[in-house]
Amino acid sequence: MSGGELGWMREYEPKRTSFEPRSSVRIGLSEVFLGEAGRELGFLRETAQLIESIGYDQLWLPEHVVFFETFESKYPYGPTGAAEISRTRKEEGNTGTRGIMDGPIIAVAAAAMTTTLRFGTFIVILPQRNPVVFGREIATVDQLTSGRFDLGVGVGWLKEEYEACGVPFENRGERMEDYIGALKSLWTEDVSSYQSDSVSFKPLLAFPKPLQKPHVPLLVGGQSLRAIDRAARIGDGLIIYDLEVSQIAKVLDVFDGRLAACGRKMSDVRVVVGRRNEGRTPEAWKSDEEFIREVKALGGVSDVVCSPRFPNVDYQRNMLEYAKYVTSA
Repeated sequence: MSGGELGWMREYEPKRTSFEPRSSVRIGLSEVFLGEAGRELGFLRETAQLIESIGYDQLWLPEHVVFFETFESKYPYGPTGAAEISRTRKEEGNTGTRGIMDGPIIAVAAAAMTTTLRFGTFIVILPQRNPVVFGREIATVDQLTSGRFDLGVGVGWLKEEYEACGVPFENRGERMEDYIGALKSLWTEDVSSYQSDSVSFKPLLAFPKPLQKPHVPLLVGGQSLRAIDRAARIGDGLIIYDLEVSQIAKVLDVFDGRLAACGRKMSDVRVVVGRRNEGRTPEAWKSDEEFIREVKALGGVSDVVCSPRFPNVDYQRNMLEYAKYVTSA
């Protein structure tokens, strides 16, 4: 069962249940780098090189600025992820997440240790960032990763995190749209300026510019109708997470319609699908393999991101065995 289903999906009847297949579907892996014993720089080096060597296309980096011992906000993507951020895991060598190293900085370090692997944030909570400062950071990251970086952004769900950052939780969707507009100005214009209710700056020089043109790919995360519409209007793609294939078909149908209303089509953008499965058996890994095959047959999806979250114990052996299933699906 998926943990990411939203209410609108239950009653929605898609007009289409298959879409034009992509020429290729990239397979990526999501991993956490904690900066704690066993998961510091050496682990990052070995893991990035391992992920590249066994055939993954991308390394995706989750995001939270801070975590909490208790919080009232509801985790929206099922019990497995909720256990990870609530530190209720019982598995040896995998005690849960107290904090994560900054994703864009991880990408720079890992890029220096690899040659072809791409990196992406899955996802940055953009409304928590000052867009002028963050714009320079991401342009720098893109330069130092040789253009191997994708910026996944979203509005987030953890109100307590916003409060800790001193940023309003309310109206975060509108603020994110303004920030995306500001980032595009900072990245693409010789003399940048932007005016909105939440961010404004007079003409200024913002350099360096990203290596990728016209700018770093901006992938908008979320599976609410509002998020899907936002991705269709101003994103370079859509990121969705922890859905069954039938639910993905519904998202794609809505996204396709929103894109058409904007004069765009599915082939103009990317669709990134995240998959959460922490099974430790070949049977569990087979389910990921079957999921990838079904997603490819569905069409429309450009990237699949797997999140096995293996503990440090037997990490390399598990990774090598797991890859036999998912990288060849």
